[in-house]
Amino acid sequence: MQKPIGNRSGHASVECYNAYAIGVHNYYEIATYVAQDFYKISHSAYKSLRARLKKRMKRSGQYILPYIQEKYGHSQQIHYVYDTALAPIGAIKHRPPGMLRVAVNKYTHQGRAGIHSRLETVNMAVLTFLMRNPVRDRTIEFNDNRLSLYCGQCGKCAISGENL
Repeated sequence: MQKPIGNRSGHASVECYNAYAIGVHNYYEIATYVAQDFYKISHSAYKSLRARLKKRMKRSGQYILPYIQEKYGHSQQIHYVYDTALAPIGAIKHRPPGMLRVAVNKYTHQGRAGIHSRLETVNMAVLTFLMRNPVRDRTIEFNDNRLSLYCGQCGKCAISGENL
């Protein structure tokens, strides 16, 4: 962010930083004492950013992503660089891990029935086609993961929701 390289603008550098910070938050938020550890990281990172960006770092700006506004809008740690909000490293909260459904497992008849009930929405003709036509230059693991992903998404695109 201090010296954007090549044709990358300062705004793009801030977006790269935000993507990293949000990714780290999403990954570590189920750790128990994560807020204490991230507070220490935030303190040293803020000092470094303030020293490097000097006059570019401000307390107010024009552009804030809706996700940052929703997740970190309450935080006093939001700063702006190139009029774009930085995701605050220290503003992380512990989230308990989600519970797995005990009824769905591969060890009992009822559990297997629960697994297979989700497969009823999958187009079996397409699944059969994918099984019989593997990607030739890839490993067995890749092709197996391809089938699992198709079934896990119920045969729909994760982004658009359209049938594949």
